[in-house]
Amino acid sequence: MSATTAETSNLPKPKFAQSLLLRLVNWIREEYRTTHYAHIRWKAEKGDARAQYTLGLMCEAGNGVFQTATAAAKWYQKAAFQGIAEAQLALGLKYLYGQGIAKNDAEALLWLRKAAEQGQAEAQFHLGNLYREGRGTTRDLLQACKWYRKAAERNHPQAKQHLQELTSNHPTATAGDTAELRRAA
Repeated sequence: MSATTAETSNLPKPKFAQSLLLRLVNWIREEYRTTHYAHIRWKAEKGDARAQYTLGLMCEAGNGVFQTATAAAKWYQKAAFQGIAEAQLALGLKYLYGQGIAKNDAEALLWLRKAAEQGQAEAQFHLGNLYREGRGTTRDLLQACKWYRKAAERNHPQAKQHLQELTSNHPTATAGDTAELRRAA
């Protein structure tokens, strides 16, 4: 048998085998993703709060499903009502920015407060912002300071910066206001 006969034989080429293996791996990955989504959805529909939150994340990222902020907000809300702090934060941010749900500062304040009371630093920071700006509530710099301080204690860098800004002397604040803010911080 000559060298040219061996080269033109009907043996599969290495690229074909690699291509076949890659297709198989991608098929397994897709099957796993679809099965995982179906399992999470089943648990979420049965009322599992963690699964509802996870399904909200999947809907928001488009992982296993079409990406939709409205569906994400729906699942976050179900989990938030069951006390999942991460879902309360996510729902509060959805209301704050009007993503998949009507923008509503008062609802954002409500859900961010629930998450903040459970120790979510990001919620504490956004709650401080709402009080500082008077969105969804009356402007209250003492409450803003309180929530910035709590977030800063959890090493939230922006909260530390905002807290520093609030407690330093501002031309619009009276001496009594500045002293009271420093006590609150």
